[in-house]
Amino acid sequence: NSLITLTFHLLNQYGLVELFQLDMVKLWRFLVLVQEDYHSHNPYHNGMHAADVTQAMYCYMREPALSKYLTSCDLLIGLLAAVTHDLGHPGVNQPFLIKTDHYLATLYKVGLHLDHLQPSRPSRPSDPTDHHVVIMCMAG
Repeated sequence: NSLITLTFHLLNQYGLVELFQLDMVKLWRFLVLVQEDYHSHNPYHNGMHAADVTQAMYCYMREPALSKYLTSCDLLIGLLAAVTHDLGHPGVNQPFLIKTDHYLATLYKVGLHLDHLQPSRPSRPSDPTDHHVVIMCMAG
């Protein structure tokens, strides 16, 4: 649960929960869903990796040369992008998916790229660039 705890803490530390009037229960549920969509059997692209990337994003956004240009919305989107950046990653590379006729290889017949995986997941709002959808899902 490190991803859930870290993200919840960082959003609170920046005052984003209060600023965007995020419902804490909905936020917690959203983070639980994200954590569950990271495959624990995946040796690298898992929730611990997402927590590491989220911590790194937090450090980058605190750099004075960058932080003075970031809005609260930028901070929220940056953290959520880090949290969800490898959501649902299968743990193998693209040539492997193509050679094994994996369903993702047929889904992306032209230009298969695992970075395109996240926006194609219609079951949950996982594209943090659409901040209105994410904020609406967590707002009270």
